[in-house]
Amino acid sequence: MSNRYHIMYVYWKGQNKLIKVMDWKEARMINFTIDEIDKNNLDAELREYIRSIKNEIEDGKYNYKI
Repeated sequence: MSNRYHIMYVYWKGQNKLIKVMDWKEARMINFTIDEIDKNNLDAELREYIRSIKNEIEDGKYNYKI
């Protein structure tokens, strides 16, 4: 579990599953798709956090219907 990042919610936009995460250190919201966790454009700590809860994300624990 990360002290810096906290997942807010996950939602579908078209065919993309978007993830919204709060970065407490930088006081900002980060939006990205599930596919982006394998790219180097995200912070390593954020990638590790998302990987640690990936099964919960895929199981719908954080889903939000818009």
